[in-house]
Amino acid sequence: MTSSLSDNAGVPTPGDLISIYCRCRGIPSSLPQLNFYLALSVFKMAGIAQGIYVRHLLCNASAPNAAQFGQSVEPLAQVGLQIAQSFHA
Repeated sequence: MTSSLSDNAGVPTPGDLISIYCRCRGIPSSLPQLNFYLALSVFKMAGIAQGIYVRHLLCNASAPNAAQFGQSVEPLAQVGLQIAQSFHA
């Protein structure tokens, strides 16, 4: 059984969040380039995680859990790639 945040009462779905955001910004709720920006944000997270991990390898990390960030780089990059490929389909 898979659980997600939207399974919890009161947590809006991604579509609801997009609608709320667009309404508050006064922009159309169709966002054709949304997947591009989602992919970009995930790639940025992968880059940040890689930087934290490198600082760990150089013994220059400020976070005690910096070594763990290395494990998230490849999965984040894969998710970013999947999102990027999905907007060409």
